[in-house]
Amino acid sequence: MRHACWAIIAVAIGVACWIATPIAEEPSTCAYCRLGKTDLRAFGVKVRSTLHENECSRWYAAHVERSHEHLWTLKTHGAAMNLFGVTRGMPNYGFRAINLISPDAQKRVYEKFKDPRDAKELFESLARKHANTPEGEYQWMLAFLKMWAIREWERDGFPGTWDEWWSHYYEKNREVMPGNPSGA
Repeated sequence: MRHACWAIIAVAIGVACWIATPIAEEPSTCAYCRLGKTDLRAFGVKVRSTLHENECSRWYAAHVERSHEHLWTLKTHGAAMNLFGVTRGMPNYGFRAINLISPDAQKRVYEKFKDPRDAKELFESLARKHANTPEGEYQWMLAFLKMWAIREWERDGFPGTWDEWWSHYYEKNREVMPGNPSGA
């Protein structure tokens, strides 16, 4: 009887470890330099952060800012794992327009600015999380319109400056934007 009790307890613990998802991987990227980061959390406590360099993050450090305060933006999805390391879920962290611009494309955009530091604000605007309000919806749609403008600017060979391109692109696509609640 005693062995059966221990067997039941062991099975119950095994099932709990299989079902529970106390481990989370949270991937993010810096909106400015596109350095990647993955935080590993166990039971809500950060255990480890791993950084992932890429061509854009190295170029940014060499040509824009040697060091800066990172603006970490979560990727769209992470992973929730059980104690055996098996992915049991994919939490959704919300969608940001910056995640649709590759680090390589972002580097090419930086290179088209006379002073690449002027592009930081543009990429910051693509990384913001917006409130669930009419103003937030407008800003969210504006970020996605900027993302599409960047992609088309690159596709067309980067004609003119970003300011010229954006002004023209915004006017051309004004009808898809909801009314600007701030009046701007």
